[in-house]
Amino acid sequence: MIKAKLLALLGLLAVLCLLSVAIGARQIPPTEVIKALRSHDPPDVDAIVSGSRVPRTALGLLVGVALGLAGAIMQALTRNPLADPGLLGISAGAAFGVVIAVAWLGFTSLYGYIWFAFAAALITSVVVYLLGRGGRIRRLPPPLSAWTSARDAPQPPAQTFRDWWRTGHGDTGHGDTGHGEAR
Repeated sequence: MIKAKLLALLGLLAVLCLLSVAIGARQIPPTEVIKALRSHDPPDVDAIVSGSRVPRTALGLLVGVALGLAGAIMQALTRNPLADPGLLGISAGAAFGVVIAVAWLGFTSLYGYIWFAFAAALITSVVVYLLGRGGRIRRLPPPLSAWTSARDAPQPPAQTFRDWWRTGHGDTGHGDTGHGEAR
């Protein structure tokens, strides 16, 4: 049963790859695509198929496999079926690396700051893994500890957004700012 499903999925993948090579700015019938792949004839179709469409399709397959493998590894390491780079902060870490490269170091080209994105994503991945590997975190580094303490501290009701909004953005019009103080 599993072999039949696997064969069916591989057949579907082959059909989709054939369609990927056939569809483009110039429509090429699948029969001509197969002929160009086997005998390199006619030359104009072979140039299109071999020169751009087969490499495009192969690259798309490789990128898909790499992304799927990276996601499976991330989910296995975190033991979380919902883990993804956005949820774990890796995308934000990469964006932070680009901001540092552009704002502080003056990089202006993609080839200049892409390496900062990769490095920051790698550093963020390692930090997230190290923080999460032991189950419960017993001790956070001081900056993270201060941030989580401030974040989790109880807020007076008047400082929450909902109460701030209900009181007319801090001004009720009666001399009360919503914090119990007179103007």
